[in-house]
Amino acid sequence: MEVQSTLNLLLRANKFHFVLGVLAILFTTKGLGGSFNAIFRVLGVADWHGPVIGTLSTLLLSLFFFNQREQKNHPSIRLSNHLQRITIGLSLALILIGVSGRMKAIRIFPLDRSRADMLLTIQSQIDDFFSGRDPNAPQILEDSTSLPRFYLPGLWLSYAPFHLIGVDIRYLNLVAQTIFCLLILSCFVRKKVYPPLSPMVSAGIFVLLLGVYLFSKQAVGQLVDVQTGPFWLYYSLFLWAMSFERRHLAYALIPMIVLCRHTAFLLVFPLCIYWARFERVELRKVLWFFILGGSLAFFFIKNFGNLYQAFQFYALSVNDVPESVMLKFFGPAGMLKRFGFLWLQAPLQTAGVLVAMAISIFRKKLSRREALALGGFSYLIFVFLVGTPFGYLYTEPLLLAYFLLNWRNDDPRPVFRCTAP
Repeated sequence: MEVQSTLNLLLRANKFHFVLGVLAILFTTKGLGGSFNAIFRVLGVADWHGPVIGTLSTLLLSLFFFNQREQKNHPSIRLSNHLQRITIGLSLALILIGVSGRMKAIRIFPLDRSRADMLLTIQSQIDDFFSGRDPNAPQILEDSTSLPRFYLPGLWLSYAPFHLIGVDIRYLNLVAQTIFCLLILSCFVRKKVYPPLSPMVSAGIFVLLLGVYLFSKQAVGQLVDVQTGPFWLYYSLFLWAMSFERRHLAYALIPMIVLCRHTAFLLVFPLCIYWARFERVELRKVLWFFILGGSLAFFFIKNFGNLYQAFQFYALSVNDVPESVMLKFFGPAGMLKRFGFLWLQAPLQTAGVLVAMAISIFRKKLSRREALALGGFSYLIFVFLVGTPFGYLYTEPLLLAYFLLNWRNDDPRPVFRCTAP
């Protein structure tokens, strides 16, 4: 009876974890895609849309990240061969339709500075670097205005092969998003545990979430207009490698992730603390990859001082951003400014990082999966509080939520194959 009671308790905990993850993914994906705009307009509080959606998305994702626990006291159940084939078939069909629609969107919407200025800036960085000029110096536009360029080499160099051969660089975004879908499908069908729901219901929900992503305005908009492709690619591959214990692949990808965005180190520093506490041999391997990646980066950065401008976006220049502009984005900075509490921005950002660091250091039992979730939390809180938190800054937490929900559980207990169709 005591064993059964413990098992029931674990299944209830798993059910809360599962439902929370599904809600976090659904609400964040639909919210960032603008599905709730009309509700706020009808209520006459259109200014509240961004802050409310951003806050609720951050709250749901944070709760999901904090609810990560290794569950090892339940029997393993795998998908039956029949159900596995159905899940793979439906998923691949959705992916094929999604890819076809994205290719059409790339053809319909050409690169335009009013909508996709970041991608055009990346193209200019590639051109300048291969012409011997500083890729991080301000770009002078046709109207003689100066545009700062502070993207790191891991980001713009990833687009270079496409640009140099004359292919639309957004096809890298398409490749990255397609690989993400295939990787989470791989994780799901190779899972060894499907609590608390039956494998059939779990498979149905997985296909639903995959479809929600594939046909969301948020994901399609990012592919057409935003420079998130390298992050999609490297972070997805990294999470897949961690889930499948492909450690050396994961180590090699960490420098690429960090060299894509200035705040990306927040995603992995709790994991480095985990390695320092429990697997120091692994940490030394990670450091070698860091050294190699950092050394290579020196060849592609001509002026390190120019990269400092990026920190103005994340923290230093929020007082110069008009309140009306802040309110258009998915964070509370506009409301904080309206009510005179903008001074809380930096302390709250720091607090989020310190909480993740403290848990990583002092929790007696910490798994790699929990450390990854803490990294997602610290990153999420930090970008949520920047002056203008674009929707694409939620990309990495969303990717992480998808992988954590479909994490491949290496449970050593006997496997019972589900026979349900």
